[in-house]
Amino acid sequence: MTEHEVKAIRGLIAERRETHLQELKSSPRHREAQKQRDELEVQAEELLAKMDKAERLTVRRFVESEIAKAGIEMNAAYLGGLTDGVELLVGVLSRRNFDHII
Repeated sequence: MTEHEVKAIRGLIAERRETHLQELKSSPRHREAQKQRDELEVQAEELLAKMDKAERLTVRRFVESEIAKAGIEMNAAYLGGLTDGVELLVGVLSRRNFDHII
């Protein structure tokens, strides 16, 4: 694959990712999950307020590391699936005869 093709595919991936994120934000299921998360955040903040500064920092670092790890895993799964799909599509298209189109 040429550098130009790689750039084009990366651009397509970024565009599709943004489209899917917008679709996700309008999903009723996602909105409900966000509402539950917001409610739990209030409870978590109340618990954190009862801890000393060092304990709060430890908990926050743990949560942030879990979020970062989940993001890396989701991104890898997404890109892996997308790459597999593109490779499959390229494989199928490379075997087809397009002489009738030209």
